[in-house]
Amino acid sequence: NPQANNIIINNTIVSNITPIKINLSINDANFAIGAVTASNASSVSLSNATTAPYWTAQTTASALGCQQNGNCLIRIKATDSAGNVNNTETLTITVDSAPPSITGAAINDSNNIVKGSDVINMSLGVTDSNNIISIKGNNADFAQAGSAWNAVNKSSEFCSSEGLCTVALSVADNLSNSNSTQSFAFTIDNTAPLLAGIIIN
Repeated sequence: NPQANNIIINNTIVSNITPIKINLSINDANFAIGAVTASNASSVSLSNATTAPYWTAQTTASALGCQQNGNCLIRIKATDSAGNVNNTETLTITVDSAPPSITGAAINDSNNIVKGSDVINMSLGVTDSNNIISIKGNNADFAQAGSAWNAVNKSSEFCSSEGLCTVALSVADNLSNSNSTQSFAFTIDNTAPLLAGIIIN
């Protein structure tokens, strides 16, 4: 039977749409017109890379039929021109397509009414099975401090005009899974009180 050797995958932790490249070699005297596939619930064909015995495929976890989250066993099947089959070789990848989770979003102003020049501190907690690479609020970057993330900015850096300011949060992990479901809201008031109806006896 043909033997699959030197199986290499370029990334073992992926989302369901992350590009995956599988490379391997085949030892078999009659394999010049053989076939190689990689599969979980679905099958992907590997193509001959320049010359045998090198075979390659550019694919995704989704195309291989992996579930959106969890470990995925990929089976390599090699069939030579005489019909001999080897499907004993496997590799495992971890699929993470879940967005980061946002908790404890808070702002350090008691009544959420501020001047445009006031410095405010927005904080939140984020959990994810992979590394968080970006948290933004209206394009302002949040910085990590332990398990919390903070953005310390003038309120006018989030919204340039007076009135209700909604800060849309966007959190992304290193697999490009993102969460944009939460926001902060506060009011910017730069208008001084208007004195009217002053009476002196």
